[in-house]
Amino acid sequence: VPCPPGPDGLTIYQEALKRDHIPGEADTGTSLIAAAKWLQEIGRFRTYVHASTIEDMIRWVLLKGPVQLGIPWLAQMDRPSAQGRIHPVGPVRGGHAIIAYGYDQVSGYFRLANTWGPNWGQRGRCWLFVRDAERLVFQMGGECLSPSES
Repeated sequence: VPCPPGPDGLTIYQEALKRDHIPGEADTGTSLIAAAKWLQEIGRFRTYVHASTIEDMIRWVLLKGPVQLGIPWLAQMDRPSAQGRIHPVGPVRGGHAIIAYGYDQVSGYFRLANTWGPNWGQRGRCWLFVRDAERLVFQMGGECLSPSES
């Protein structure tokens, strides 16, 4: 049975802002867990998994499907290379949510889909090297989660 269309990204973001525990009244960003909790509240899914290692992340993408990343966004990541690769270099500009939906076991790159439209990267998509993903998610305070019915 197909899943009915869900809420748009801006609505999810606004609802997550109401539920996170990030101090400040300004738009300081939010967390994936806050978004997941709201999506649970409205019945979009029952449970979610939270990766604790890069191996968990790789395994999930290869065997189960996409994961949502909440990662620090560094300045040079705004402009993917000619090959569509993003490199986490430069000052942190803030945080960003992005989907990892594929992993190339030969090259060691995750395939990501961004929300910035078809003029960014390779028609809105890019590649992120596994060690860079590990650094952003597991060493710099990022998040990796996915809905799960298990």
